[in-house]
Amino acid sequence: MSWPSSTDPFYLANTTDNNARRTYYGVNSTPTMKCDGLAASASGIYSNIVARMPIASPLWMDLIMTVNGNTLNVTMKAVSNTSIGGSSNVIHCVLLDRYSYLPSSPNGMPNHYHAMLDMAPSATGQVFQAPTVGDTVTYTASFTLNPSWELTNLDVATFVQYNPTKEILQAKCEQVPVNFPGLYYDSFTLTDNGNNDGRAEPGETASMYITLGNLEPFQPATNVVGTLSTTDPTLTITTANVSFPDILNGGTGTNTNPFIFEVSPSATPHMSSLHLHVVADPLQTVMDVDIDIFIGWPDILLIDDDGTSTFQSYYISTFQNMNLSYEHWDVNVQGTPTLDYVAGYGAMVWFTGFASINTLTATEQTLVQDYISTGGKLFLSGQNIAQNLNSVAPTFLHDVLHANLTTTNTSIRLLDGIAGNPVGDGLTLNCNAGGSGSGSCTHPDGISAIAPAENAFLYTGSAHYGGLTYEGTGDAKLVFFSFPFEAISGQNASSTREEVFQAIWEFFGNTSSYPEFVVNLTYVSGSPVPAGGGNLIFDVYVLNDSGQSQDYDAWLATEYEGGAPTTLVMRSFVNYQAGWAINRPGMFYPVPGGWAAGNYTLNARVGYEPGTVWMEDGFPFVKSGVSDGSDFVPYPVAGAPNPFDVIQTNVIDLPTEYALHGAYPNPFNPTTNINFDLPDAGQVKLAVYDLQGRLVQTLVDGHRNAGVHQVSFDA
Repeated sequence: MSWPSSTDPFYLANTTDNNARRTYYGVNSTPTMKCDGLAASASGIYSNIVARMPIASPLWMDLIMTVNGNTLNVTMKAVSNTSIGGSSNVIHCVLLDRYSYLPSSPNGMPNHYHAMLDMAPSATGQVFQAPTVGDTVTYTASFTLNPSWELTNLDVATFVQYNPTKEILQAKCEQVPVNFPGLYYDSFTLTDNGNNDGRAEPGETASMYITLGNLEPFQPATNVVGTLSTTDPTLTITTANVSFPDILNGGTGTNTNPFIFEVSPSATPHMSSLHLHVVADPLQTVMDVDIDIFIGWPDILLIDDDGTSTFQSYYISTFQNMNLSYEHWDVNVQGTPTLDYVAGYGAMVWFTGFASINTLTATEQTLVQDYISTGGKLFLSGQNIAQNLNSVAPTFLHDVLHANLTTTNTSIRLLDGIAGNPVGDGLTLNCNAGGSGSGSCTHPDGISAIAPAENAFLYTGSAHYGGLTYEGTGDAKLVFFSFPFEAISGQNASSTREEVFQAIWEFFGNTSSYPEFVVNLTYVSGSPVPAGGGNLIFDVYVLNDSGQSQDYDAWLATEYEGGAPTTLVMRSFVNYQAGWAINRPGMFYPVPGGWAAGNYTLNARVGYEPGTVWMEDGFPFVKSGVSDGSDFVPYPVAGAPNPFDVIQTNVIDLPTEYALHGAYPNPFNPTTNINFDLPDAGQVKLAVYDLQGRLVQTLVDGHRNAGVHQVSFDA
């Protein structure tokens, strides 16, 4: 067939939906017209239409359209006039270009009417459940408006189609209305009563100014009122309703009186969301938007410089697994950040993905140089950075990144950490496809460190290095990988991304803050295990003491003679609530006779198996028998009982206010218990004084989680 033409503008605008409908109708040559789903000759189509016109449609349909920013929302209503039955009816929604004049049209026809731009939610439509006679059914769809489309030239059509015959039961087409404002959210700024850095931090009160825009050719917005709300328990909105100035179409407007909210002093850095509800005239037009806002300063600014790739997910999952807060900056969308902007973050992580040209632009090089020279901590990763900079900016490569290019492609995807290096020591990296890596290590550069920088990783079996560390003046730190961090796969007992970034994070002078868990693994009996094997008996207790739900893994791991750990049993948890516990006394693990004789440890761990351990507890045990001295790696036993398969869901109900309760038993007894309630986590000091105001005993002096607490006082 000759259609579609490679230059057909309407086909090229939406090849997916066009091909779907062409396939649906079986069009493989010049399309034909049909009536009642039946083909007809050009001369017979008129008579078919005339015959159809007196027959009433079984449905009545209507369209309601609203615009929210660049989203066109459509509500389709259908009322049944007669029973149509069946389950093969589909309702479609189509956005149309009403008329276009194309003098160079590939089919030679310059005038084009109702060309399809988009179908929502897709070309397959939605299953239409026919209402009973007289009842109404409602369906919704939405379109993202392309800025290149002329709004006044857009129509929306909806139709119900019977798939077996392709008959159209009813249709409705209307122009996209523009008799109301086309409001959209543009941006916001903050002022605060703390350090005035324009960021809402714990304990501060923030004033928020929001800028709204109004699209052309919609109507000017008047009587614009916004209402701000949130479900974040650490935020209290004290001024929720403000007015905006009138906003002309094509213009913007910002509230002069701010929205005001307070941040709890006990809040930790986290991504939050504020919901803005706007009502404006004419027609009491409504606009709703969720505004993401980071509370406090996160640990990391993640600079996503990989173009349109999606390698950020490998970094984000690593940070989440390590309980590190972050903000994501997409250079492809947001451009290069300024030095003032990045200065507030604890560290900057920058990756370039597959980029091989302009891996770091001149502007980005200046930012990196200034950031490091002012004490910043940077982790930079990219497999073509050294090769590209060696050609276009060798001075920057040598003097700022402290690296020499030794080869443009090592073709090696295994690396060994350099003993004594603060990052590489003890780590082995596998960047081959598979495991949890991206599989994107295709062109790893070989480098060598220029003093005072130090080599951190060596490509296995070569003289080329793949990573370095550098300590500058003040607190400045640099870690540079000439291979993609995202490709680290953790295969074959190699290091995980979490383990590698943990080393980087500690090199930067930080420690990870993991959720609080209680883990007790208590030995009961069974050691030494007989040479032929036997049961090792123990008690297990795991408690989520973090005050909030957690996603995590719990597992038993064993180590033989100080070797690498082997996971024996594991369970993953999602939305594991605060206060939930695993309490399994008298559990056992069947140590097989095939395990080598010698010294072992058994550990219960929580975190992200295998490399990210939030909390652990364990004990040593001995396996009897004769050892031949060879290397041995313990192996898991199929069907072994899992001590983590029963949960006590005694969820902690957090108090709503601070309270100190009376002592019991009678405080004149030698020992008494004192209870107190904390609605928020924080520093707590609880002390006992005599009637003369003299300190008798300090019972608590430190951080406590939100919840109900008890302390004993031994008089």
